Amino acid sequence: MLSYAARRLVLMVPTLLGISILAFSLLHLVPGDPAEILLRQQGVVPTPEALEGFRTAAGLNEPLALQYLHWLNSAIHGDLGRSLAVSYGRPVLPEVLSRLAATLELASASLAFAILISLPLGILSAVRRGSWLDKSLLLGSALGTAMPAFWLGPLLMLTFSLYLGWLPVCGRGGLEHLILPALTLGIGAAALTSKVVQAGMIDALEENFILAARAKGLPEECIILKHALRNALLPLVTVSGLQFGWLLEGAVFVEVIFTWPGLGKLLVDSIFSRDFPMVQGCVLFISLVFVLVNLAVDILYSWIDPRVRYDR
Repeated sequence: MLSYAARRLVLMVPTLLGISILAFSLLHLVPGDPAEILLRQQGVVPTPEALEGFRTAAGLNEPLALQYLHWLNSAIHGDLGRSLAVSYGRPVLPEVLSRLAATLELASASLAFAILISLPLGILSAVRRGSWLDKSLLLGSALGTAMPAFWLGPLLMLTFSLYLGWLPVCGRGGLEHLILPALTLGIGAAALTSKVVQAGMIDALEENFILAARAKGLPEECIILKHALRNALLPLVTVSGLQFGWLLEGAVFVEVIFTWPGLGKLLVDSIFSRDFPMVQGCVLFISLVFVLVNLAVDILYSWIDPRVRYDR
């Protein structure tokens, strides 16, 4: 297992390198002069002299390949550069790390909500196939999957914040600030995860070892929760890992809607302000978290199912 994890960590390097090159290239294809946009944000008239001075100071006059190599050399040494935007004007790495904690908090809460909801619903619908609960889950999964976060978020905000006044509208603070953003992200994830749990439970309940367990006279609750559920968890682990990556992606929209001070909102603000170093740092860390989560899922998969051996 250690050799497999080491190989995966080595393969992370070209993956992150390719992502950084793609992000850097796409940034410079966005219309607009970053020097002019950033100077206007600072309240400076973008005269030709001011534009030339800003480009020289920020290294924007250099060829794109040389700009990327300078950034890559600094990133290898733990320096992601300095923000070009007046709203930050500080080193990129500390800002990205502080925002990353908020994004991981939101994504983790959303995934926990999705799993807590989907596990009992998936188990009950598999045990009671064809019942009203099974049909309701099918309808709810379709609705949950079809509702985009940029529509569901304002709807929840209008209902629970503006009309009922139960929860705050936006911002990050206590648990009450986390509920609406986590629900917005977690409902879609719960819709998919519940169907995965249901399908896994149905397959497990039809296996021969379940028939043997029933023939031995084991209680039905023990058969379902101890024997069938353990096998049904295998696809759930894989899907949950992928869901976490999708939640990081969906957090970009949710953080903007709820003014959640996470990495997604920082990324959007930096794109609009053409803050190239900050965008590069955000993309790099989002990609790093996604790759590490996939590695953790693979390792956890082999722990749950002893038949899986990656070192062979």
